[in-house]
Amino acid sequence: MAMEDILETLQNFDMDQLNDLNNVGSWPMAVKAIMWALAFAGAIALGYFLHITNLQGELKGVHAAEAELRVDYEKKYFETAHLEAYKKQQEKMEESFETILRQLPS
Repeated sequence: MAMEDILETLQNFDMDQLNDLNNVGSWPMAVKAIMWALAFAGAIALGYFLHITNLQGELKGVHAAEAELRVDYEKKYFETAHLEAYKKQQEKMEESFETILRQLPS
């Protein structure tokens, strides 16, 4: 029965009353609830477009930076994993260089 009363109130509501914002208190409860729902939906939409879209842009930038950092990390990890081999190669090169230097005329 309450639903029937709400529907009857909405059917009997004169839309011209919406023009008088100074008399909002006299609007039926169903109309007030609809207006509150519209205001809430508008606030949510405005918040989404103003705040969340900016956050999504920042998130894309952070993801790009993360990808670059991962590549850099993998490169450095590979270098440190093969550090001993690099040191041995450097020692061999130094020995070869010294041998070549000794062969040069003084």
